[in-house]
Order: sequence, then C-alpha cells, then structure tokens
Amino acid sequence: MGVKFFGQYLLEKGKITSEQLLEAVEHQKGINISIGTVALEKELLRPEQIEKVHREQYRTDKKFGEIAVDMGYLTPLQLDHLLKAQMSRRVFLGEALVQKKFLTLEELEEELRAYREEQEKDETEVLGLLTQVKQANVVEAFVDLVIKMFLRLSREFVKIGGCHTNKDNLLASDWTISQSVGGDTNFIFLLTLPRELLLRTASRMMQKGVDEPTEYALDAVKEFCNIITGNACSKLSAQGLKLKPQPPVAYDNSSPKKYVVAKEHEIVAVPLASTVGELEVVLEF
Repeated sequence: MGVKFFGQYLLEKGKITSEQLLEAVEHQKGINISIGTVALEKELLRPEQIEKVHREQYRTDKKFGEIAVDMGYLTPLQLDHLLKAQMSRRVFLGEALVQKKFLTLEELEEELRAYREEQEKDETEVLGLLTQVKQANVVEAFVDLVIKMFLRLSREFVKIGGCHTNKDNLLASDWTISQSVGGDTNFIFLLTLPRELLLRTASRMMQKGVDEPTEYALDAVKEFCNIITGNACSKLSAQGLKLKPQPPVAYDNSSPKKYVVAKEHEIVAVPLASTVGELEVVLEF
C-alpha cells in the first residue's frame, strides 16, 4: 500500500524536483487563507471572537464555522458566504505547479487522474483492513480524531498509509505520546511522531514559535493528544462505552526511557503520512 500526497507522488515519478515542490507549496501558502481571516477581512468577526472560537476548537470535534454559528457570532447564511469566498481564493497544489510553470495543464490533468486511481485503490484496501481489526470501533474513532485534529488545531494534513498488528513493524520515530484509557475496555493510545511535527504542533497549540521540545512544548503536545482522546471517548460513549482517560505522558525515544509496548499486549497500528514526515497511531490492548 502506498497512500501518499500528490506532491510526493509527482516527486517519485520524476515529474517535478524537490525544489519545485517547495516553491509551489510556498506559493500556495501565500495565497490560501483561513475562514477566520476571511471573516475578519469582511468585518463579520472581531479578533477576540476568532480567539474564542479557536479556544473552543480545543474542546470539541467541530469545524471553525460550525462553532462560530453555535456561539452566535455568525448566521448560517454568513458562514455559507464566507466558505464560498474562501474557496474562490484557494489554490490547490496542482494549480500552484501550473501557475509556477512546473507542469502544463495537460500534464496536471493526466497525473491527477493516475494519482486518484492509485490512491483510491490503496485507501479502499486500508479502510477494509480497519474494519477487521480488534476493537475496530475504538481504532476508527481515534484515527478519525487524529486526522481531524491535526488539520483543525495544527493545520497539518495527514493521510492513512496502512494498518497492521505487528509489533516489529512499529514506526521508530523521535517521540511517543502515551495515554492510558480505562473503563468498559482498557487500552493505551499512542501517537508516535517526528521531532519537526511535534514542534509544529506545539507551536500551533502555544500560538508562538517553538524550536526545542521543552517541558512547556511537550505539555502543549500532550494537551493536543488529550483533546483527541477526550473527543474519541465522547464519540465512543455514544456507542455505549464508558471510558476514563488518564493524563498523557511524553517519551523521548532517543533516550533510555523510550516507550516500549508491553510483551503481553496486542497492538493495532495505523501509519500516517504528513508533509513533514511519517507518524503512527497505535492502540495497545
């Protein structure tokens, strides 16, 4: 299985260089803006209201616009207009590559068609595997929330890249955040991620630049995981499962105190791809 981002796909096929990809991504970032920024420009939201919506995002599995409507800051009609305005200004990676003249429109259409066919096949296979694993409802709830929260809170796009139950194939990366959950079923939620993604997540949570995994930075990433776990447990409670999470713990995997899965435990691991490296969600039972 080879679930990957379109830029990575083009790189592997030799259609663009890494320098061209980076330039296109920077061009894309310079144009695309958040829904909150659009609302601010149109004077529909004030900065303090945007900040309150962002804080609420840390506690709930809802999008920015949904929360703004729930809080009475926007009407559904205003939100619809904002979303249309945002979309009209959004540039996707393929468009950025064409605008920078790294691909022709014909080349883009051809590569997109081939990419989608390949990814649909792989994603269907992965989703099929997820329904067959131990406690699939728990695994699916956590994977879903990890993907959503990376996008909403950390502004990082992540994609499912597989599913396995082999401890020997677990991702070896820089950091692991562990959170035990007890109740009607007992398990440990693990998020293993590279240093750069950990620092980016801490920066987003703390709303300032972070370049070292300090105690405060790790606390921010642990809170990020706590939000994921809290929302996942809430989702599972609707299915009749009563769960109680414990505080998360951060492990530096380059130290002697790195995280090790217990020998007597089983695991379900879901590798994920991000633009800054690989990460992995693991449920340890």
